[in-house]
Amino acid sequence: MFEYARFLIEELGFDGFRFDFVKGFGAWIIGLLAKYRYVKNDKEFTPYVVGEMWSGGEDIEQWLDKVNKLTDTQIAAFDFPLRYKLKDVCDKPSYDLRNLTDGGAVVMKRPMHAATFVDNHDMGDNAIVNDKMMAYSFIMVHEGYPSIFWYDYYNNGLARPLTPNGIDALIIAHHKYAGGDSQILHADPDLYIMQRVGYKDDSVDQPGLIYVLNNLGDKWSGTSVKTKWPNQKFAPIAWDGHDTAHPDERTTDAEGNSEFPAPPRGFAIYAPV
Repeated sequence: MFEYARFLIEELGFDGFRFDFVKGFGAWIIGLLAKYRYVKNDKEFTPYVVGEMWSGGEDIEQWLDKVNKLTDTQIAAFDFPLRYKLKDVCDKPSYDLRNLTDGGAVVMKRPMHAATFVDNHDMGDNAIVNDKMMAYSFIMVHEGYPSIFWYDYYNNGLARPLTPNGIDALIIAHHKYAGGDSQILHADPDLYIMQRVGYKDDSVDQPGLIYVLNNLGDKWSGTSVKTKWPNQKFAPIAWDGHDTAHPDERTTDAEGNSEFPAPPRGFAIYAPV
């Protein structure tokens, strides 16, 4: 197994491993394969490792504790609790968005160990059927390691290239702006607003963003929030919903306050400019 893992990484160029059905074998196997020293481009390489612990938050938490004691690398878990919350957001219009703020999701408790997703090949009849871009917008702007289901991107046509209304626009927002801690600025049953505070080092410059999720089905909605940016102009960089009209730019006051709206049953992402 070690030799095969080395072959995948060092010769074929894989960056990591997805372990399927981790309930079915010992955590020590994952720990050893992750801790094994690999070399890539003449440098020591640490693979990304994620396990499919299809269970509730407490079981995932216990599994992460166990497997990460066996290695000095980051081992993540798919965030099933968040995924089921996002299905309710999309398929139940009356769902209370405050449920997104509790500690049940891996990304809210252990963002560095969360692999977030919307749907995958296993969901079958449990797949999200309504307003799926609301779910994708959430995972692409929050912390964690988001993944995109190829079937949604290609077959369901959610990529929507060269528009601000699809997954492609969310990928740009994720890579260019979604850095630093997530801070929830407002949450009520129908409106959720969050800021990413930004992150910068020698190789990364992500200035942060404002994210708005609107659960109301018949009108745009927003509220005034206090951001970390005083006297700052914001431009909408991605949005979608039951109205795809272009949101207006926003400017905060001297204390960082401004109102940020999103379209009905949709989202809007604003970036400092």
